[in-house]
Amino acid sequence: MARPLRARSPPSGTCWAWTIDCPTSTRADLDGSMTSLHTHTTPLTEAPLRVFLSGSCVSRDTFEFLHPESFELVDYVARQSLISAFSPPAPVPAETEAMPSPFQRRMSASDAASELPATVEAVATGTDVVLWDLVDERLGVWEHRGGGWSTDSVELRAARAMIGAPASDAVHHAFGSAVHRREFDAALLRWRDLLIESGLRDRTLLVVPPWAERTTTGEATPPSFDLGAGQANALLTDYIGRAREVVGVPVVGADDPLVLADPDHKWGLAPFHYDDQSYLRLALAIAARCARPRTGHQGIPVDQRPPSVRATSMRRQDAPPSVTLFSVAPNTVTATVHRSTGRAFAFHLFSGRAILARQHYGPSREHSFDVTGLGRGPFHVKAFVLDDERQRTSVVSPRVRLG
Repeated sequence: MARPLRARSPPSGTCWAWTIDCPTSTRADLDGSMTSLHTHTTPLTEAPLRVFLSGSCVSRDTFEFLHPESFELVDYVARQSLISAFSPPAPVPAETEAMPSPFQRRMSASDAASELPATVEAVATGTDVVLWDLVDERLGVWEHRGGGWSTDSVELRAARAMIGAPASDAVHHAFGSAVHRREFDAALLRWRDLLIESGLRDRTLLVVPPWAERTTTGEATPPSFDLGAGQANALLTDYIGRAREVVGVPVVGADDPLVLADPDHKWGLAPFHYDDQSYLRLALAIAARCARPRTGHQGIPVDQRPPSVRATSMRRQDAPPSVTLFSVAPNTVTATVHRSTGRAFAFHLFSGRAILARQHYGPSREHSFDVTGLGRGPFHVKAFVLDDERQRTSVVSPRVRLG
């Protein structure tokens, strides 16, 4: 079935005028604890909004609270400071091969290659919403003596410690330093120009909740690599102000006074690993920025309006599993299973009805296929998920054609 026509963008510097599709009682709950917030909307018949994520855990974890019938993930670029993204490529760190997950290794290589601009250009025509956060700025950047910049990250630090790698000869510039501010300001100009040229500035939201100073149990949050929540929030205020001024996109979550950190967060305790209610408020704010009035907008015929949206208190992993397929390297396609608590995963690569390759059951929910010599596609993957009771579920990815 053909995808519904997408309406043109609103005036520069604004997002769509949105209404959230949830009952009055839910709206009232926003002023309270939200401990039992639920939505009760009818199933949507319109296509979901296609979301591109540029950032790290803040936007990615918030995405898990956006209803899967209303939002789908197009692509995700993480561990890439804007400074690195708009600099000449840098050497791939030697520590990259020691990183335990394919995603971490892929993002490290992508950062070294400064791939964010090329990725945005590649997905622009298939993207309805860009969620951008500043989490990857927090550890600063490396300025390489041979040219180029790269992003410092938790994964790089952990891998360096694990293999005992010698100290880099690059120069480190901390978040908030004079050099970091200067380079970030310059990168903002190029980020703005890229979003305008790709038609995405009017579809971009900057998601920047404050770092939580307290946990849900009332304890003070620990610093993250010597950066405490209070200090980080003071720095973020300046960076957010510059982003507002230069890029001119709406900001979500910056004024939320209720953010709390979750001591039992799946990524561990940190000031930017929030509790469910904090994520729900962010998801509702994003949904409120995304839902279009059913009478159309600015003269757009109703039958051409983009789909309405909603947020839900159920995590996306409570919905049926799904599998995405994308390419971030030549002759490689990567499949990732989402929203599944399975114990083992297998993957079959298809072109049409022909099975081109198989990956047998293993613990990783992600697998990359080398498609050298197999043409440009379109390819799709059928993923098999085995649960604790050895019951099997299969899901099929969308089709991808290599450029």
